[in-house]
Amino acid sequence: KVLGAFVGAKYVTLLASIALGARYQPLRRLFPKRQVRSRWEQMKQAIKDPRRVFQRLEEKQQLALRRKWGGWYIWTSERYWYMSEKLQASAQANRLWLGLVSYFGGNPRRVALGVAEGTILCKITFPIWGPLELWMVLCMFERQRRHVSDSSDMALPDCDLGGILEQYSDEVSEE
Repeated sequence: KVLGAFVGAKYVTLLASIALGARYQPLRRLFPKRQVRSRWEQMKQAIKDPRRVFQRLEEKQQLALRRKWGGWYIWTSERYWYMSEKLQASAQANRLWLGLVSYFGGNPRRVALGVAEGTILCKITFPIWGPLELWMVLCMFERQRRHVSDSSDMALPDCDLGGILEQYSDEVSEE
């Protein structure tokens, strides 16, 4: 019973995380995607400021970030984008999913991204909400068990009915 309730609560949390991810996209704001400039954009930048042509600004910025954060932020960002694109591609490949989202008037790409983000958010935050949910389920069953045992142990109180039952005998008479 406890395991079933925990699994049910886990899926409710997953659905809530997906709704949160689809609506607010918190991980996308935390890990913005680096803009890859096309060759044409690089040439336009070089014409505007020729001194920067020989500077590898992006590599310097990456190196500074790696030194500052120990590389964990860039690694996490790359991992997030890889997983996000993978989950988004699998959601967009499902025809039933696309039909359902289109029927309700949603943008399939955005909803698929929200599903991916919510799934990642749920998995990342499991060490926080998992033990808490298990504890809550255990407390719920403990309270229910205590309530059932308290109600079954209760004896009926002796009621004083003013001697009304004494006028009737315990024997059944045959008339």
